[in-house]
Amino acid sequence: LLVATAMVGSVFLLLPAAVVLLPFGAVESYRACAAGVRWWWFSFAAAAVEVVGGVRYEISGPDVAADHAADAAVLVVCNHHCRLDWLYLWA
Repeated sequence: LLVATAMVGSVFLLLPAAVVLLPFGAVESYRACAAGVRWWWFSFAAAAVEVVGGVRYEISGPDVAADHAADAAVLVVCNHHCRLDWLYLWA
């Protein structure tokens, strides 16, 4: 399922965008389109794991203090190794 959706996104969304935008030098527009497709695919992948696989996401921890809310960097620590950690962190 995930491979099929990745192929559909690549062939039917990114390839036409590359053909239309890149010859005219609209590299930033193509990057924005690719970022949107990437966001869509990772959201779909996380939803598919949740719905099809029966996985429940739970994000817990202390609230971020108001003086640290505007920080640009965030450190995420996982307490165990899992093959799907990349999916949880990017979704």
